[in-house]
Amino acid sequence: MKRKQFLLYLALVFGLSWSLWIVVLPLLPLPLNTGLQLTSAAAMYFPALSVLLIGLILKRQTNWRDMLKLHARGNGIYYIIAWFLPALVTVLGGLIYFALFPGEFDPKLTYMASLMAMQDMDAGITPLQLVLIQAAQAVTIAPVINSLLAVGEELGWRGYMVPELRKKFTPLQTHLIAGLIWGLWHTPINMLGHNYGLRYPGYPWGGILAMSFFCFSIGVIASRLFEKTGSIWPCALLHGAVNAVSGLPILFQKPAVIQGRHVLLGPSPNGFLAGLPMLLLALYYLYLMTKEAKV
Repeated sequence: MKRKQFLLYLALVFGLSWSLWIVVLPLLPLPLNTGLQLTSAAAMYFPALSVLLIGLILKRQTNWRDMLKLHARGNGIYYIIAWFLPALVTVLGGLIYFALFPGEFDPKLTYMASLMAMQDMDAGITPLQLVLIQAAQAVTIAPVINSLLAVGEELGWRGYMVPELRKKFTPLQTHLIAGLIWGLWHTPINMLGHNYGLRYPGYPWGGILAMSFFCFSIGVIASRLFEKTGSIWPCALLHGAVNAVSGLPILFQKPAVIQGRHVLLGPSPNGFLAGLPMLLLALYYLYLMTKEAKV
């Protein structure tokens, strides 16, 4: 691991992203939520851009040609895992959360109904029908579309950061560090209420910790996919699928408790409780990677 090069990478990726969120975002003549969505989409390319800048500054070649190939032959199972696993663990996590907090579950979908009313949507479609349509899109086409944004992050995180850390650390140490870095990277937008809101106990440190926990789990699974395929696209597809489905459980939560005191627990998989299925799978993959590293 080339320490100075790695520290330069971190300085670039944090400097570019945090400047966008802290300096540029407040200047945009847009509602906060819209501004957050646009700047977050742009910032997803900064990890890749930072690697390119390192190459220019240090005059070293950035070779992404092979990892940008699909390598789909014989690796179809890994693309299926990347595409559909996030939906499965999100459902399981949501079930665990609502089993422990049944009073928060809203079978009438009041939150979705209120959104429909605010947008003056056609009364010919029910909230349940709209949720099912959104869920179908989140599991089918949305992961592919989202992967076109997520690839910018994955080229930086999985394509550069994790391999560099692995030169010095064990798989467990590598992913604990990578999860913390990735989680901290989200700090400015989380402090503005993205993902967890502003009203939970322990703000903002609890949200930073929960995001790092979430990033650790996703990062391990993504690294396993990259390790098995040699392609960054399953990682981007997994990342895109997570972004597509993670908000669905909130639609089944009572409006009065959304982003309330239990938000760090769920029902989205970025909570400690609802994220347990993803964490367990990540720990299993981490066990396999550690075992294989010793062979």
